[in-house]
Amino acid sequence: MSTDVPLSLAREQIPTLVTSFGVALRSMSPLTRPSRLPDTPRTLTARFAAPSQRLVDHYAAWSGAPPARYRDSLPPHFCSHWAFSMLARVGGQAPYNVTEILNQGLRLQLKAPLPRGEDLLLRGHLEDVSEDAQRVRIHTRILAGWAQQPEAVIVDSYATIPKRGAAKSKPAARVEPEYQTIGEWSVGTDDGLKFGLLTGDFNPIHTFWPLARRSKFRGCILHGFGMVARTWEKLADAEQHIADIDLRFIRPLPLPREGLQVQLAAPDADGRRAFRLQGRDGSVHLAGSFTG
Repeated sequence: MSTDVPLSLAREQIPTLVTSFGVALRSMSPLTRPSRLPDTPRTLTARFAAPSQRLVDHYAAWSGAPPARYRDSLPPHFCSHWAFSMLARVGGQAPYNVTEILNQGLRLQLKAPLPRGEDLLLRGHLEDVSEDAQRVRIHTRILAGWAQQPEAVIVDSYATIPKRGAAKSKPAARVEPEYQTIGEWSVGTDDGLKFGLLTGDFNPIHTFWPLARRSKFRGCILHGFGMVARTWEKLADAEQHIADIDLRFIRPLPLPREGLQVQLAAPDADGRRAFRLQGRDGSVHLAGSFTG
């Protein structure tokens, strides 16, 4: 799947870039970042200007959505754009270098669709910060809505900062349900840059090949939110309605990749359906569950 994304969309990401870059710059030095966690983390607020129709249309097309699906509303996973700078600001309250943060998981609770053309009202705060011998865990929550419904979407972001030299723990053994493949998607070499143009996340590990080749991944990897967007739309194609989704990022997705399988299990006793994103080699990149 290849979708053109105009470079001119970068202009719409300037406010996000300014905010996120400023937070990253302050957090990189112990002299400028907070020295300790605040006793009572502040709730930060912001008004986020309504994304342009052009930006939303290109984002929905990149995600794989048919034109009519989000004619009047924002794609739920478009929080990759409107929540990005708020997540940076909230995470910047913690006494850590936010450039070392790794996204581990995400929960989205959808109370109402976010309409197109409305400025968004955002409230964000640190829900929890904990630390052990291996890593720092940071849980951030953002509430989003508009003037008539200020709590339409709840975003819980789970991230970690690994500690240097810490031994890696082995994941606990899991009993997996039976899955059926309901759709496939692929990504090209330049999809990291395309997603950056659509969301404002230009982290070099996703967008800048000369630097990414020097990383442990030996090249660019797709944004976690990019995996969510493409996978979500395949679930929607299979007529799955999502009201509450909880997922974790399992393994980075190197670019390019073909034949990524979206797999779905039968509902459990509570009505939740497990799903995952699996490569042709059996590697699982994303897994979670949802209710409708």
